[in-house]
Amino acid sequence: MNIDCEGMDFDVLQSNDWDKFRPNVLLVEVIPAKNFAQLMSHPINEYMESKGYEIFAKTFNTCIYLERSFKRSVLR
Repeated sequence: MNIDCEGMDFDVLQSNDWDKFRPNVLLVEVIPAKNFAQLMSHPINEYMESKGYEIFAKTFNTCIYLERSFKRSVLR
């Protein structure tokens, strides 16, 4: 799933029913997150971790999250 809602990304994430719609891979625009410390303390990252996702990679503005159980199965 790709979330890029021009500043409304966090609101969109919070509106999801995570019990019903739980993608294995999630791409989310996270701005501003210019360095690792900013990214790790960003509200979107903290929210995604609380939902069972871990950051896997980051492009310029997009973070790629993997659902924890999916990540374990892929990275064996």
